[in-house]
Amino acid sequence: MNLYTSIRALLVADATTNAIVTYGGVTHIYRSWQAGYKNPAIVIQDDGDEPQNDLSGHSGFTVSECAVVCRGDNSSVVDSLKDAVKAVLAGYSGSGSGAFDLVIDNIASSVTPKQEGSDQHWFDWIIRCTVLVSETI
Repeated sequence: MNLYTSIRALLVADATTNAIVTYGGVTHIYRSWQAGYKNPAIVIQDDGDEPQNDLSGHSGFTVSECAVVCRGDNSSVVDSLKDAVKAVLAGYSGSGSGAFDLVIDNIASSVTPKQEGSDQHWFDWIIRCTVLVSETI
């Protein structure tokens, strides 16, 4: 399972999230921050995965961690984007081939100057998630 592709598909399928990050004919959901990217945008950062063992060996489950970062230069738009993303991801449980369950572990905000000494800022909401994938589905 490709975690980025799967989470991106969930977010694009949500009308509210998609409306906020799609403009100019492009959906602004990335794997990493790009120089000159448009905002608001979402970055899905995969922090790795580990097979989960039980007493008999590999359990058939893999646990992954990721961060879904909502960023923009308008705090109210980024707040709305965070709320939309949270509504999609909170308690998500899929079924069928490639299914996964997702739990939101933490949500934190950050304000960063666009450039050193700038009075313009990036507003970020970082949504940290744990994803459980069954390899036997």
